[in-house]
Amino acid sequence: MNTRIKTIRQDAGMTQKVFAESLGISRSALASYESLHSIPTNSFIKLICLEYRVNEEWLRTGQGEIYAESAHDLIRRVAVQYGIGFYAVKFLEWYTTLDDKRKEDFNYLINSFSQAVGKTNSLDEMRLVAAVDNVMKEFDAKARR
Repeated sequence: MNTRIKTIRQDAGMTQKVFAESLGISRSALASYESLHSIPTNSFIKLICLEYRVNEEWLRTGQGEIYAESAHDLIRRVAVQYGIGFYAVKFLEWYTTLDDKRKEDFNYLINSFSQAVGKTNSLDEMRLVAAVDNVMKEFDAKARR
């Protein structure tokens, strides 16, 4: 693992000092990991994988690809594979940027909307507009709480 940690640092074009600072450890701790004088903790391994999009299996074992696929790359690959359109891709990319609270709020909105539309049992535009208005009012009230 020591050489793989060094590879990640070198790929990032960083000195030991800068790389260590980016991970919240001392340069000497990083040097110790890179020289195999000490074994990194599980939390350090997970942090390096998160911060530098490293495939954890590769870091631990040397197996697989060095870097994990980004959300953007994954969405683009799936879009091509399944013929997902431009606006749906943009929407999915936007959704991945939301924090957990915003995702929860958004999921609430979509769930409420689908239930409201389902209750109309009609494609009557006025009923759909009323359903959307009611959902938006409910969503706004929830967001203010």
